[in-house]
Amino acid sequence: MERKGLPASTILILAVILISNLLAQSNTVKNSMVAGKILAEEAYIKYDKGLFEKSRKIFETIYAKNNSNMLALYYTTYIDFRFLEMSFQPGDEYLFDKYYEPALKNSQLVSEDKKLGVEGKIIQAGIYMMNIAKDMSRAPVIYPKILSLLEEVQKNKPNNPRVYMILGRLKLNTPEVMGGGPKEALTYFNKSIVLSEKQNKKDNINWGYLTALLWAGQTYDMLGDRAGVDRIYDKIMSVAPNFSQVKCLRPQ
Repeated sequence: MERKGLPASTILILAVILISNLLAQSNTVKNSMVAGKILAEEAYIKYDKGLFEKSRKIFETIYAKNNSNMLALYYTTYIDFRFLEMSFQPGDEYLFDKYYEPALKNSQLVSEDKKLGVEGKIIQAGIYMMNIAKDMSRAPVIYPKILSLLEEVQKNKPNNPRVYMILGRLKLNTPEVMGGGPKEALTYFNKSIVLSEKQNKKDNINWGYLTALLWAGQTYDMLGDRAGVDRIYDKIMSVAPNFSQVKCLRPQ
């Protein structure tokens, strides 16, 4: 006896239900990504480790459920990069040992992604830079890796502001006789600022503007350029008046 299939109307209803469920799941992930990004932005403005941890948990959970979501892995890695920065604060030294290896491994995975490869290489360069800052004896091995990553990014995406922010930080800690120093670093920070101001704020990845401003302000201060410091301070106040790290630039 021949078995009859489901009526067309039933198949249609099931298809609608399936599509609705998939869309609901997609919207849930999208909303979680937005929430995680907002938390990460707030965490940087307040420089709050607890907020970074909450944001990281969101992205880590998303990636655990779907390891093809490279953007979630990217933001997990970005937050780990911030933890590495924080490891230079008294009492937070443990963060370096906790997050360095996972951050480096994840940055390498993101670097291989077709869409996010450039951003992965930038964050990877920043992670390597934190390693040098922790131990300058590692510079001869790691410094060329950083330059290679950043040069590749400049070649493929010359208008990415984050590559110049990382280059600026690298040059600031490089002796002048080796092509570094405050003046050289400042050219990169200012280029990053200009490109950030042109960047679409709705892009999936758009961090780095405040970081470039902060380092530019500190570099102007090193050079004794108070007008430059004040100009940077005004810019920061216009976009993030509650930026906790701006206190180092606050006019006396």
